[in-house]
Amino acid sequence: MKKVYPKPDPVAKPERDFSVELDELCRAKVAELVQSYLEAEVDELLGRLRYERRDGKRIGFRDGHDPERMVTASIGPIAIRRPRVRGVAHESALIPKYRRRLPSIDKTIHQLWIEGLAHRDFEPTLRGLLGAEAPLSASTIARVNAEFGAEYDTWKKRRLDGNRYVYLWVDGIHLGAGPADERRVLLVVIGADADGTKHLNVLAGPATAAPASPAPGHTGIALLTPSDVHHGRAEQRRDARRTVLRHAWERNPDRFVRGQPEPPALEPTTYINRPELLKAA
Repeated sequence: MKKVYPKPDPVAKPERDFSVELDELCRAKVAELVQSYLEAEVDELLGRLRYERRDGKRIGFRDGHDPERMVTASIGPIAIRRPRVRGVAHESALIPKYRRRLPSIDKTIHQLWIEGLAHRDFEPTLRGLLGAEAPLSASTIARVNAEFGAEYDTWKKRRLDGNRYVYLWVDGIHLGAGPADERRVLLVVIGADADGTKHLNVLAGPATAAPASPAPGHTGIALLTPSDVHHGRAEQRRDARRTVLRHAWERNPDRFVRGQPEPPALEPTTYINRPELLKAA
């Protein structure tokens, strides 16, 4: 009988590019952002009514959520669940009950999410998604910013030593917010576990890429931020990154190219920063 071998785990040989993986994660976070705004709208409404009574009873209270539905956007469908309120009429100003389609936008989903996270202000993200004239409340935006800012701070401090990944995507994402930000990038690391689930592990920055000395034995470029230079930590950072990159080279030298004055156009996972960042440095 012919022996049948199980097919290898497809995660071990990922065929999808970095931007696809990042878009999937960011689409989920943008959906969370919209959902958070819908919840904050209800919280503010009920907060204004908390002292009002009708026949001795409080006016307005939460009553669960409507079934999940998809809102169509040019960046793909966004899943939301509208919170229900009893005892008082409520219609979301953000996404009315029967709205099924959002306006077309000229940004990718990861640009919307990451720019908002980088600047700790999600109003441009929501306006980019829902339209410049979207009726956003300043107080509700403040609540959403505080919620996601606190979540991000907690997320950055979490431990990763208990996680195991079979593949990592590493890339630099340009913010592209304007001429002054042309060289500002975020370092993004996505890990895939054995089940194929993608996890956003690192989102560092924004920082301006500046060249640092290559580690011995390869042409990888370390990332040096303006803060490092300002506080006199430049040499410390260079030495630390030399050590990390040297160890990476020693374990897998085939991932690096030796003896070339400029980094070649290899896969983005080879470098902490993309080689093309050096052209403007």
